[in-house]
Amino acid sequence: MKHLISGTVALLLVPFAVGSARADDPEPLGHGALEAEQRLLAPEAFGGAEPAPAFAAHAPGLGPTVRRDVLGYLPYWSYSSGKPYVPLRWDLLTILAWFSVAMDADGSVGDYNGWTSATAAAIVADAHAHGVKVLVTVTNFDSGDIATIVGTAERRQVAIQTCIELMHEQGADGVNIDFEFVPKSAKANFVTFMADLKIAVRAEAPNGGEGHVSLAGPAIDWSGAYDYDQLLAQTDGIMVMAYGYHWTRSDPGPLSPLFTGDLWSSRSVSWTIDDYLTHGKAENRARIIIGLPWYGRSWSVATEAIPGTALGNGATKTYKSAEPEAIANGKGWEPVSRSTYYHSGSGASLRQIWYDDGRSFGEKVAYVDERDLGGIGIWALGYEGASSDLWDAIDDALGGQTPSDPGPEVAAEGAAEAPPETTGAPETAAETAAPEAPPETEEDTGTFDPDDVFTPGGSSSARAGRGGRSARLMSTTEPAGCASANSTGPGGGALLLLAVAAIASRRRAARPADRKRHGQSLRSGI
Repeated sequence: MKHLISGTVALLLVPFAVGSARADDPEPLGHGALEAEQRLLAPEAFGGAEPAPAFAAHAPGLGPTVRRDVLGYLPYWSYSSGKPYVPLRWDLLTILAWFSVAMDADGSVGDYNGWTSATAAAIVADAHAHGVKVLVTVTNFDSGDIATIVGTAERRQVAIQTCIELMHEQGADGVNIDFEFVPKSAKANFVTFMADLKIAVRAEAPNGGEGHVSLAGPAIDWSGAYDYDQLLAQTDGIMVMAYGYHWTRSDPGPLSPLFTGDLWSSRSVSWTIDDYLTHGKAENRARIIIGLPWYGRSWSVATEAIPGTALGNGATKTYKSAEPEAIANGKGWEPVSRSTYYHSGSGASLRQIWYDDGRSFGEKVAYVDERDLGGIGIWALGYEGASSDLWDAIDDALGGQTPSDPGPEVAAEGAAEAPPETTGAPETAAETAAPEAPPETEEDTGTFDPDDVFTPGGSSSARAGRGGRSARLMSTTEPAGCASANSTGPGGGALLLLAVAAIASRRRAARPADRKRHGQSLRSGI
C-alpha cells in the first residue's frame, strides 16, 4: 500500500517541493486545470498533419509499429468538424484516449463534449482502421463528487453503467478514468470502483477484445490517496501525468524535468518513476505509462536569468506555437533537467518559454524505455501541428516493431514520402554549464542501471557505445527528420472524414438520441 505525506502537511510543502511558487494555492498537477485553460486557446494553436492525409505515413490495416504503448489524449477542443484530427504517424500510436466526457456526482453524464458527434465517430473509425485502440475518457475534478461516485456499491454501479454506455456509443475499446483529486477517505472505494469497472468492461468484450480500463494518475500523490500497487494490479495501467512540475503560478522552469539536481527542486520525472516503482511494485512496471507534455509555458520576466523570476502567471504554449518561435529566437538547453527553453521579446515584453522539442522529448521517451516501463502518454494530440520532430523521437526510441493488431480495412490511396532533413537551431551557452547529477534514489527492482544511461553531469559515451535508437537520442544532435505524409489534395482530410463517417454511421444509426447534453464544446461538439 502507498503511504505518503498527510494532506495538511502536503499542502504546506507544495510550493517548495515543485517549482518555486508565488502563491499559497499551488497548482494541482492534473488535467482539470489544463482543460480550463487550454480549451480557450485560439484554433491556430492546434493541428495535426496538414493537409490531412488520406493516410499518414502508414497504410490502414497494418497496426502500430512501436514496442511499447503510446497513449495519446485527444482533447475535444483541439479539432473541429471542418478540421478533424489526423496524426502524422498513426503507426506510432497504440491507444487514442478521447478527452473527455464529464461525469456528475450522481454517476450520470454531465457533458458529452462532442463524444456523440459524427466527427468523433469518424476519428474513432480512422483510428480503428489503423489498428489503434480507442478509449473514452471520463472525468470528474471535484473531490466531493468523487467520494460520492465511488462511495457505495449502488453508486459505483450507476457510474460503471454510464461508462459502459459511453464506450458502446462510439464503439470504443475501453475507458480511461480521470478522477482528480481522489480524497484519501475514498482510497479503498476508488480501488473497488476501478476493479469493478475492469470486470464490467471485460464482460462486454468491446470489438471482440478483452477491453481496456486505465486511469490518469498524479505525478505526486501528496495525500497518499492513490493506492498505486492495487490500482495497477486491478487495471490495465496508470497514465502518470508527469508534467506541470512548473505551472501557471510558479516561477519559470521545465514543465517535465527529467532530473533536477540543486538547480530546480526535489521532484522530477525520474523521481516520479522511482515513486511509482517503489509504491506500485516493480512487477507492475509494464502497466506504468509516463505521460509527457506536447505543450509548454511562457512567463513574463525581467531578465534572461536561469532559473528566472516570473512577473506574472505562465500561459500555455502548444508545441505547434512554440517550436517556430524557438527556432526564430534561438533555443537554449538546460542540461540538468534535459529541457529546452528560449526567450522572446525585450524590455517589458521579455518572456521566458519552456517546452520540450524533439531532442528533450526524445530523451525522456528513451529514459522510459530504459526503465522498462509500459510506455509513454501524450498530453495532448493536436498540440504538435504538422511537424514530424516529436513523432520522429518516438520512432527513434520505440519504433521498429512489426505491425500487429490490424483494424478493419479502409480504402485509401497515396504514398508517404520523406521530407528534407532539417537541422536544429543553435544552442545557447547554458548547455556548457556544469550540471549536478540527480539525487540518488532507492534501489530499483528491475533492469535499470543508473550508471548505464546518460545523466546530468555524466558522459553519454558509455550509453552511445551500446548503439541503437536510444543511444542516438542521447547524442548532442537533433534527431534527423523522418517520414512525412502526402495527400491526395487539399480536400483529402474531408474526403477521409466522409469515408470513415459512413462506416461509423451504420453502427450509430440504431442508437437512441443523446440522454443528456448540458452544452456543446467550443469547437468540436457538432
